[in-house]
Amino acid sequence: MDFTQLGAEQGEYDKFPFMRFSSEGQEIFNKWLTNLQTDKLRNEDGQLMAEHLGKYRSLMPTLALVFHLIEIADGTATGPVSKQAAILAAAWCDYLEEHARRIYGIVISPELEAASILAERIGRLPNPFTAKDVYRRHWAGFPDTATVETACQVLEDEDWLHKELGNSTGGRPTAACYWINPAVLGEK
Repeated sequence: MDFTQLGAEQGEYDKFPFMRFSSEGQEIFNKWLTNLQTDKLRNEDGQLMAEHLGKYRSLMPTLALVFHLIEIADGTATGPVSKQAAILAAAWCDYLEEHARRIYGIVISPELEAASILAERIGRLPNPFTAKDVYRRHWAGFPDTATVETACQVLEDEDWLHKELGNSTGGRPTAACYWINPAVLGEK
């Protein structure tokens, strides 16, 4: 199929033809992308869901192109990617987001998500460290030391950490500290 006859563009140095949004389709995409960037991604608490939604930046225009190509095959469209295809793609992204939220809600608990964040950043901590050491870094996902301790417990169960209870010398007991498994840090 020669897509250039159907409205695709191909410059002298372009290996493949490509399609742009129509001006109306581009307007729909711009509004949708602004909403994704400013409302959804900026306000998303869950790291995994934010990463998932970040992939929608390319999913939406890809879906719009697929829907437009279906219209072309049906004989109802030619030229740039239509406003209708952009609207349909945005609606599909909303639909897929709802399902992703349900699935991530089942799979990821706040405790596991906090443990995942801690696991990613564990190499930045002293060895040993306390829950306050993590909390003082103001990392997203750790609103209090109790959340840090829960995340540490998950990592302790997975043999990433070893908890050493604080000592009491008649006064206030010292905080528990967590030793990082050298294998986690790539040490022998």
